[in-house]
Amino acid sequence: MSLALKQGNATTSSHPMSSERNFLELLGLCEIGNHEDSEVRLTLLGRMLSAIRFRDEDVFFHSRRVAIIAVGIAQRLGWSTDEVQSLEVAALLHDFGKVGVPDHVLQKPGRLNADERELIRTSHDIAEILLQASRFDPTTLEIFRDSAGLGSDGTGLLGRHLGARILTAADAFDSLTHHQAHRRALSRQEALEHLQNADSTKFDRNVLAALQRWLKSDDSQALDQATDFEETLRANHQDDPEVVAQASSLCHMFSHLSLLENLYDAYYLIDQNHRIVVWSRGAEKMFGRPRSETLGQLWDRNLVEYTAKGLKNSVIETAIEHQKPLIVLVQAKTAQGPQELEAHAIPVYGRDGSFRGACKIFHRANSTRRGGDRFEELQKAATRDPLTGLANRGELEKHLAKVFADCQHPGATPFSAIFLDIDHFKSINDDHSHRVGDEVLKDISHLLEDELYSGELVARYGGEEFVVICPETPLADAVQRADRLRRTVVAATLGGLKVTASFGVAQLEEGDTTETVLRRADAALYDAKRSGRNRTCQRSQKQGTDEAADKVTDVENPYRYKATLHATVAENMIATKLAGFVDANHAKVFDVSPEGFKVRLGDTTLFGGWGNSPDRQPVEITVTIGKLDRSFRNPVVAINIVIEPRGRKPAAEVFQQRASHIREEIKAYCAAT
Repeated sequence: MSLALKQGNATTSSHPMSSERNFLELLGLCEIGNHEDSEVRLTLLGRMLSAIRFRDEDVFFHSRRVAIIAVGIAQRLGWSTDEVQSLEVAALLHDFGKVGVPDHVLQKPGRLNADERELIRTSHDIAEILLQASRFDPTTLEIFRDSAGLGSDGTGLLGRHLGARILTAADAFDSLTHHQAHRRALSRQEALEHLQNADSTKFDRNVLAALQRWLKSDDSQALDQATDFEETLRANHQDDPEVVAQASSLCHMFSHLSLLENLYDAYYLIDQNHRIVVWSRGAEKMFGRPRSETLGQLWDRNLVEYTAKGLKNSVIETAIEHQKPLIVLVQAKTAQGPQELEAHAIPVYGRDGSFRGACKIFHRANSTRRGGDRFEELQKAATRDPLTGLANRGELEKHLAKVFADCQHPGATPFSAIFLDIDHFKSINDDHSHRVGDEVLKDISHLLEDELYSGELVARYGGEEFVVICPETPLADAVQRADRLRRTVVAATLGGLKVTASFGVAQLEEGDTTETVLRRADAALYDAKRSGRNRTCQRSQKQGTDEAADKVTDVENPYRYKATLHATVAENMIATKLAGFVDANHAKVFDVSPEGFKVRLGDTTLFGGWGNSPDRQPVEITVTIGKLDRSFRNPVVAINIVIEPRGRKPAAEVFQQRASHIREEIKAYCAAT
C-alpha cells in the first residue's frame, strides 16, 4: 500500500477542519494519481464516484446516464477508444463539484440567486483542482473545465473542446427527460426538439444530430438498461464504512478548499519533491500564469516575483527551514501591477515527521474579500441604476472609454453596441400600473445579465431603453447576439407579462467616436421600431444616418417575415447548400428561376389550421439570391427570404417564432450571418 493511502487512513481521526489533515489528504491524492500501477490510480475514480453517491444518489445516477449518452454521441462522431474513455470519465465526474454544495442550494426548486450561482462556480473550480491534483489525463481535464457553464458564460461554443459540447448536450438531454422540482419530464423526442430549438450558442448542431442518430439505434437501449440497473442498486444499497469515510474525507477537503477560495486571493501547493500540484484560479488571475504552465513544474523562488524586508530566502523556503508557518508582507509583481500582499507559507509534515509538502497563500494587504463594507456600498450606489441594479449612464461612459481605448491598438477587433427598447412600454404602465412596469424593467435587466458574455456590460440608458457593449465583437456577430437576446425576451415572462423588444446594432468603424457609435445604434433601434417592432436592425457608416439597415416591407402585416442573410461561400455553392435544407425538410420547390425559387414546408391540420409541430405549421418561402458583394472585407452573397403562412393563419407570435426558426436553419445550412 502506498504512503498516501496509509497517511489517508492515519488522518481520519483528526478534526475535519484540521488544515494539516486536509493538506495531507490532498497531497495523498497527488501521490495516488502519480502511482505507477494503473489499478491504484483507478481507485481515485471509484472514490470520487462514491463521494458523489454519498452526497446525492440522484446526482450519481444522473452522471451514469450522462456518461452513457455522451459515449454514444462520441462513437457516432467517430472518436477513438482513448478519446471516448477520457470523455466517459469527464461525464461521470461532471457533477463532482456538487459534493461541496449544501442541500438547500442543490435541491432549490426555484432559480438560483447570484451568490448561489457563485457557490456552484466555486465548487466546480474546487472539483477541478482535485481532479488536477489526482492527475487525471489532460483530455478529461479540458473537457471538465470547458463544460462549466457552456453557452452562458461568455464564449458559448467558441473555443470549447468538442467533448465539452458533447457532455453539455448529454447533460441537458438527461435532465430534460427526468422529473425536476420545477418541471415535468419530457419524452425523448420532446427533449431532443427542445435542444434543437434552443439558442445556437448553447448546443452544437452536429452533436445534436449525432445524439438523434444514437437514439434511433439499438445502442440507445443501454439507457433503458441503466434505469433498470439503478432500481437494483437502490434496492440493495448498503453504506460501506470505509467508503463513507473516504467520501466524508473528500467532503472535508471541499470545505477546506472552499474556505481558501473565499478568504484568500490566491494559493498554491507543492509536494515533497517541490513540484506544483495545485494552482488556484485566483493564482491564475493574480500572477497571469495559467495552470497548464505551472502544474507539475518544479517550484523555484522566482515563481512569484516579490521582495520582503529582512528576508534572505523565499517565504516558503524559510517556513520549511524553521518547520513552522510564516506570514510576511511582500511587495509582489502581479498581473495587475505591483501590490502589497500578505504571504502565508504553511509547511506540511506527516505523522512520522517527514516533509510532505507546503502551501503558499496570498492575500491583498489591508483589504477584505467580503462584499459588505461601506465603501463598496457607496461605490455601487454611485455606479448603478437604483431600480434595476444595472450600470448607470456614468458607468457606461467610463466603460465605453476603456473599450474604445483598447480598440486603438493595431489589429484590435472593434467593439459593437446594442440598443434595445421594450415595445409598447407606455401601454404596460397605463394598462397594468407603474408597479408592474417596474417589475418588467427589473426582470428584463436580470434576463440580460444572465445572458451576458464575459467582458460585456449592460446599462440602463433611460426609461425602458438599455445598452449592451460587446468588446471585440464585429457587427455580424453582434447582430446575431442581439437577435438571440430578442428571442430570449419573446420566450420569457417578464413582470408576469409577455413582452417584446426592438434592437439596434452598430460597430465601431474608422473615424468613429463612442458618441457616433451609440448614435448609429440608436438610429438602428429606431429602424426596428419603425419597421414593426420585435426585430433587430443594424447600421453602418456606409448606410448613413437616414437609411434603414434592414428595411421590412408590409410593416403592418405581421404575417410577412422578411430577412436578408449574408453567406461567405461561393455563389455556385449557395444552391447546393439550399438544396440540403430542402431535402432535410422534405420541402416542395416551385417557381424556379435564375434569381431564386419558392419553397413550401409543412402540411396543414385536418381542418386547414396550424398544429403544434413544425411539420404541421405550413409556410411558403420565397428565396432570392443576390450577386457577389465585394464591398465587405470578405465578399458575401446576399440571400433574401420572405416567409408567409399557408392555411388558416395562427397567432402572429406563433408564426414569427416559426419563421425565425426557419431563418436560423437556412443560416446554418448556408453558413450565413
